[in-house]
Amino acid sequence: MPERQTIAVDAPVVEVLLLEDRARVTRRGTAQLPAGTVRVEVRDVSPVLSDRTLTARVLSPARVRVCDARVARLQKARREDRPVEVGVLEEALEEARQEAEELADQDLVIGARLKGLERIEELVLQDLTQDAAWNRHTRVESGNQLDLIQREAAALYSKKAALQVRTEKQRENLRDLEQRLALARSPSTTIGASLQADVQADDGGPCEMEFTYIVPGACWRPWHTATRIPGEQPQVLIRSDACVWQNTGEDWRGVHLLFSTERASLGVEPPALASDILEARPKPPVVKVAAREQTVETTGLGAGVEAAAEVPGVDDGGEVFAVAGSVKADIPSDGRPYRVPYASFQADAESNLVLMAELAPAAIRKTMQTNTGSLPLLAGPVDLIAEGGFAGRTQVKLVAPHERFALGWGPDSAVRVHRDLEEAEEKSGMSNVLTTRRVVTVRLSNIGADETEIRATERVPVSEIDQVEIAVDRKETTEGTAADENGFVNWSVRLRPFGQETLRLVYTIRRRKEVTGV
Repeated sequence: MPERQTIAVDAPVVEVLLLEDRARVTRRGTAQLPAGTVRVEVRDVSPVLSDRTLTARVLSPARVRVCDARVARLQKARREDRPVEVGVLEEALEEARQEAEELADQDLVIGARLKGLERIEELVLQDLTQDAAWNRHTRVESGNQLDLIQREAAALYSKKAALQVRTEKQRENLRDLEQRLALARSPSTTIGASLQADVQADDGGPCEMEFTYIVPGACWRPWHTATRIPGEQPQVLIRSDACVWQNTGEDWRGVHLLFSTERASLGVEPPALASDILEARPKPPVVKVAAREQTVETTGLGAGVEAAAEVPGVDDGGEVFAVAGSVKADIPSDGRPYRVPYASFQADAESNLVLMAELAPAAIRKTMQTNTGSLPLLAGPVDLIAEGGFAGRTQVKLVAPHERFALGWGPDSAVRVHRDLEEAEEKSGMSNVLTTRRVVTVRLSNIGADETEIRATERVPVSEIDQVEIAVDRKETTEGTAADENGFVNWSVRLRPFGQETLRLVYTIRRRKEVTGV
């Protein structure tokens, strides 16, 4: 049987659908086909693609049919077939290793010289001791010898210190070259692959074909940037990017990217069922209680949906969707992160300073804004850009469209905070009741030249049993403020330039003697 004619087709990557741990690659190209059956080949594709996911189809014309499609892999063992960058990095790494060995040899020579000087110094001191025993006047000559030894030793120690600095820099250079070489050695440096499709055409002419396949070694995660815009009405500009990594062995140049939240590898497993046994127990004579942290569940403010701890990756709240990148992107196969924008919105913001001194002794700048975009704000890190440039990094949970959420912009450098907690046991007239009095004092100072308004919050425990009663002493508490149903005590403090304020919270905990753990 005569060998089938093979026609090479230039089918570059035009579209990539990225999931959490894989990607679907689409290639398109046009070939000039003769009449009959020929083999179409697309070279230099990812060698790690999944063979079972390969599909080939003819976009036009209809008189051409695809009979079979497969992946052909080959081993690239020749040195000249490897990328030029790999050879350059290997030469640089070899030179760096030789220089490191030379530095190590110099360090050994200096160390041997120092040991020799130490030995000479010991011999001079021994001679000086013997001459003194025989009453020989050699102190001046011995002193000159010791001075020479010390000067030479000092010079050697200086060289050794400089050599250690050079050695440490050379070690860092070696580590950097090894990492760069590891990244440059993509799978295509040793293994190559091509797509082959057997195509039957009724007559000759141009034929447009499309190849799709799935590759591992590619993923994406959301990454946001928040820019604070000052003015009479402050605003916040939110830009959402997809941070893309891929090391599939093929470069994606000028491709259209789609980002999906689908978890193809998660699967569906029924929950495990266990027996729920009910039994009666006698009431214990001592009631054991414990203080615990309880999150106040609310709707909105980005807290409606919690990311599942056992499912790392993109949290979409259970509703799968896909978004398209705003621009075409170049994603080389080097395993490094590349950010591609896919959405943005600008919203009015309510800006204020908040203080929770129990958690952090600082006044934090906080903005409240609404997701005015048409897409959810996916959970992920947020780079903060303020008037002076990069202000730090925070993170958000899933924020639905039209939902309000908060951003923290870091502490205000002009506000100083100090918090004290005093606790004392009080005697009660009732022998069966114990009372504990707690006093919280928060001192605020404004070292700036501008007036500042701060929303300060303290909290008191909330009892869930009748044997424990907690009450705020409003007479002793600043402004007579009471706690709300969640135990929060709030103040609005206006600090004058270079001014000071003191907040005081006093509350009592009354419990019966049979209650322990408070």
